[in-house]
Order: sequence, then structure tokens, then C-alpha cells
Amino acid sequence: RLTDVLPDIVHDPFDWIGTYAKTAYQGEKQQLEQYSVPLKRWYRIDAYAPREGYFVTLIKDITAEKQQEKRLLEMQQILQRQEIIINIYKKDDPDLRSFLAFVLSSALKMVESQYGYIFLYDDEKRKFTINTWSFDVMPDCRVQDPDAVYCLEDTGIWGEVVRQGKPIVINDFQADHPLKKGYPEGLVPIRSFASIPVCHNGRIVAAVGVANKATDYTEFDINQLTMLMQSAWLIQETRLHREHLHAAIENHSAAMLFIEPDSGRIVFANPAATRFYGYTQAELLDMSIQDINMIDQPAMKIPSGQSSEDGQPFITLPHRLKSGEIKMVDVFSSFIEYESRSVLFSIIFDVTDKEEAMKEIRHLAFHDYLTGVYNRRYFDESFTRLNTPQNQPLAVIVGDINGLKLINDNYGHATGDELIRAAVLHMRLALGKEHILARTGGDEFAILLPQTTESEVVWLTNHLEEELERFIDVEMNVEADGKARIYLSVSFGYGLQNGHITSLDELVKQAEDHIYRSKAYHDRSMRSHMVGAMMNTLFQKSEREERHSHRVSSYCELMAKALSWNMERVNKTKVAGRLHDIGKIGISEVVLNKPGRLNDAEWAIMKQHPGKSARILESTEEFKEIAAIVAAHHERFDGSGYPRGLTGQQIPREALVIAVADAYDAMTQTRTYRQPMSRAEAIQELQRCSGTQFDPQLVDVFVRRVLLVEEETK
Repeated sequence: RLTDVLPDIVHDPFDWIGTYAKTAYQGEKQQLEQYSVPLKRWYRIDAYAPREGYFVTLIKDITAEKQQEKRLLEMQQILQRQEIIINIYKKDDPDLRSFLAFVLSSALKMVESQYGYIFLYDDEKRKFTINTWSFDVMPDCRVQDPDAVYCLEDTGIWGEVVRQGKPIVINDFQADHPLKKGYPEGLVPIRSFASIPVCHNGRIVAAVGVANKATDYTEFDINQLTMLMQSAWLIQETRLHREHLHAAIENHSAAMLFIEPDSGRIVFANPAATRFYGYTQAELLDMSIQDINMIDQPAMKIPSGQSSEDGQPFITLPHRLKSGEIKMVDVFSSFIEYESRSVLFSIIFDVTDKEEAMKEIRHLAFHDYLTGVYNRRYFDESFTRLNTPQNQPLAVIVGDINGLKLINDNYGHATGDELIRAAVLHMRLALGKEHILARTGGDEFAILLPQTTESEVVWLTNHLEEELERFIDVEMNVEADGKARIYLSVSFGYGLQNGHITSLDELVKQAEDHIYRSKAYHDRSMRSHMVGAMMNTLFQKSEREERHSHRVSSYCELMAKALSWNMERVNKTKVAGRLHDIGKIGISEVVLNKPGRLNDAEWAIMKQHPGKSARILESTEEFKEIAAIVAAHHERFDGSGYPRGLTGQQIPREALVIAVADAYDAMTQTRTYRQPMSRAEAIQELQRCSGTQFDPQLVDVFVRRVLLVEEETK
């Protein structure tokens, strides 16, 4: 159904189809251009009925065409404005009002408006004096005194441009507006309105207004009108002298050159051109355009009204600066009369950044932004291109990084990205130039191999798995800082064309089936390696944490044995004691080794580590049984601990054991903000907190059967 295919393009599909049916039955074709607001794309829809009863509908994305049309229109309007400025300069009217009338008619043509006016403004008297109305206003308007003088305070919206010193645009003039003072009797009906101030030497010298454009006034209209009127004002000031055109051009920010069309000799260059090219004006006037232009001479000679080979009203060229740097420029050219001869007036815009951006866009269209290898789009198109008899059998190898989510969750996505880049690096080293490598998802890759036998693809799949199973050093994120030693592991599978399997989807599914069978083993192996790697990374950041983990683990083992637990429970408690702080892997070394007490924000970060430790261990087959123990090692016997506020029997006994061992070791070791307690002082503190922070029985066992035994054996 059309509504399923084009829900955002055709807003009323049933009426739309019905409209087509009335004409398409006679074999007439219909075409519609539609903008999709949700998709922010333009589409061209062609439809016709080859015979009664059904339609053929062709849909094409024309967004690029529309954008190009808009750009061409804007460029054409810029050229139109430049031509108007030149015509205004050449206009030799006997009086000011005639000159202003010509300027106003040109402005109305440029912004496609019905009515307009120009009022000269006296800043000292705060009055509007000479006024010029568009030709059509007087026949349509019954205002009897066109030469009336208006005080600024008596004006409404049209005087607001002077009060605010900026343009005013009202595209719905019929709507209520706080600045409107009502229509004077006999005034022409206004539907839309735009007005700008004209400035000279930092003061407003005129107000220009236009009205009744068929479409809304835009910022581009205001910019065009402003630039036209400002230029016209400069020309009006000195319109009888050639130097005044030079003044307008020389003050322009765009580089401008006058060029002899036959020889290419530069006969005029504005200051912007000297700044852009790096030559002095004397140097430029001693050169020809061929000295700057990097292509053949005929390409530069584009007379007014012609366009480049691709239909553009400008040409894009490489120009060499005096420094030797090459810049891409858009050159707009037209013929003008200069010193009694016809010359090519060229306006040059630096579009190097735009061209570089277009190259980047074209690159990103087929490449992965993170790794630089090809993306899914290029991979799919390459399969279609290579899926020919001479390239068969085609093979696809699919790879999936094991445990990337574990890395992202505990080291940060920046570290995960480093792991992805490392995987690509090692894959490239293992692959040949004839292989097409693409990143097809977050942690997924695909390799296309033309003309490959099954033995070759099996060997390469195994070789890739061996090469990509290793420890690597990567930069950690800003919060965690430093380097991390991470275990890289990638599961691979392959699909190979045969008489029955030919499509890309079928090959990928076959490859993914191979991965599924091996991934469980690889994932378990990787996660076990990662736990050890995380602890090593934590110990590298803080030697104190390493010594603390070993001592707590030893105390936990001795307490578990003193409680007569079986060896499985003893070992579980011992390992939990060693890994209880693994969640600190994501905490900055600055915080871990801070020479002083933690502030509130740092303490809030530190308190998250039991939960993080548990989540890391839950993701592994080998350590998931101790996750709940580690999560609760900062709970207190009376319920005042964290993260869940558990009490008494709700807390795993193994966690209560870790709590005692952890606290004792912390009290008896040196901290940057205090001296260590003696054994006796630490025992006294444990006994003081017995029944509140600690389980009384476990404190008693730890003091009598661990510490005293330890003391007696020394």
C-alpha cells in the first residue's frame, strides 16, 4: 500500500490516488514534488497507468537537486544584485528623486514585491523628509500628499526600523501587532511587509520598505535588500564619478578583478583581492589571470550570460596564491564597461573549505567514521558489483568483538572505541589487498573475498581468530585516565557461495551461524581474562589498592577457615575478598590516590564501586556466584550501610566477613590524610562498632582466632 511506503511523503494518499485515477486512465502521466517534513528530504513522484486498474509509481530522492537549485538561485540573485549596482552606477538622472525611483524599482524587482518606498531620514531633526513611492502605489492609493514630512514618534511599524536600528519583517500583516497604528485612509492593502534602515557613517540616513511579496520575506531577502540599498547609497553620494564604483567594490569583502577578455591581463584588483592572493596591487596589475589560474586559459573566459560545462552560472577553479598555496574558488563573471572598454568583471569566493567538506562527505558516504574502513553501504554495493560469474565463488567472513559492552560499561565508550580501532588494525595486518573489510555495526565487521575456495576461507577465518586473541594496551577515558590492558577477542564465521546460497543475506546468515556456535566459548574466555586485566589495571593505578586486596583476601580466608566453612565456601570468600574493589577500575587515579579526605562529589563516586564490582562479576561465568557478596561488602549490620541499606541476616555472611577484614586493614595502614592505628587501637575500634557496623560474632572470631593467632605465630 502507498501509505505503508510513503507515510511521510504523501499526506493524504487516498485523495492523491483518486486524483491520479481521473487522468491516468487515459494514459496521462502525473508528477508531484513533495517535501517530507519528518525526513527533511525532497521527493519527486512520477505516476502513470499503463492500462486501467493499476499504477506505476517512480519515487526519486531529489534533495540534492533542490539544494543545488536553491544555491543556484541565491547565486543568480547575487549576480542580479551586482548587475543592479552596476546599472545604478551608470544611471545618470538629473535629480535625486528620479535616482531614488530607479533604485526603488530595481529593489522591487530583486525581492519580487508589489509596492515599496524610500524615506530619507534626518537624524538631528528626527524627521522623515523626501519620500519616494513605487510607481504602482499612487494609482492604487488615495493619499493626497506624497511629500508629507513625518516625525519619527508619529510613525508606526515602518518607523520602527529607525527606532530599533534593525530590519522589521511581518509576513502576516493582517494579524494584530503592537506596533501597528492602523491604516491611514486610502492606503493600499498590505499583506506582507519588510523594512530596513540604510546607514552611512554610523547613522541612519533612510528607511526602505517593500510589501506584498507572493511568498514570505526571508533573511536572504533582507540581506540582498540591505546590500543593494547600502551600495546604492554610496553610488548616490558620488554617482557622477568613476571613483565611486571603485569605492563600492574596494570596500567589498569579496575579491574582485577586472580582466581583459582576450589577453587575460588584470586591469583592476580590489583590496580584498590583494589580501586573498597575497600580492600587492601593483604586482597583480602586472600579471594575467593565467599566472593565478591553475587550468587552461579558455576555461577562464566565461562571458556574461554563459555558464560552465555543468550548467552553473559560475566556474570552480584552483587558484594559486603568492605563497604557493592552492585555493578552490568559485568565479562569477560578467562583462561591464570600464574606462571605455569592455572587461570581464569577476567576483571570486574562496570555497576551499566547502570543497574539502564535500570530499569528506563523499568519503563518509562509503567509510566508517571511527575506523576508516568501508561501511555497510559500500560492502553491500561491492557484493552486488562483484557478484558475477568471473568472481565466484564469493565468500563472506563476519566478525563480532566479544565483550565490547563490558568494556564500554567499565572503561567508557572512548576505551571501547580504542578497542574497535585496535581490532581493525590487526584485521588489516592479516588481510590481503584483494579483501574488502567493512565495519557493518557497533562491534561487527564483514570481509568480502572474491574467487575463494572453502579451504582458503577456513584458513583465513582461523588465522583471524588467532591474530585477534591478545592483550592490548589502550588509552582509558578522561575520568578513569591512564592506560588499560584489555583482552581483545573476536569471533569469526564464514559463508561461501554454492549452488543454493547466492545472496548476501544468505551468506551473512551462514557466517553468523558459525559465530553463534563458537561465541559462547570465546565470550566466557574473554570475560575471565578481562577480570584479571581489570584488576591489574587497577593495581597499576594504585599500588595501595593491590596490597590492600591481597591482605583483605588473606584475612577473609583465615576467617572462613576459623568459622569451619567448607573449602568451596572458603575459596569463594577468599576470591571475593580479592575482587571486592574491582569496580574502582573506572575511578580516576587522582581520586584513588588523593592526598587528603575525599570531598562530597568524590565520595559519591567512590560509593558506586560495590555496584560496579558486582555488575562486572555478574557478566562472567566464573565469578557470577560472588557478585552478590561483593555488592554487599559495604552494608552495615544495623542497616546504615550502602548501597541498599541491608540489615543483619539480609547481608550475605561472606560480605560481613569482608567488611570486618576491609575495615581492619584500612585502619592499620598508612593513609595520606592520617597515620595508621596500632593493632590494639584497631581492635578497640572494631569492638566499639560491633553490633552496629559489624556482626558481633565475626568481630569476636576475627579478634580471637585470626589476629591473636597471627600475633602468637610471629
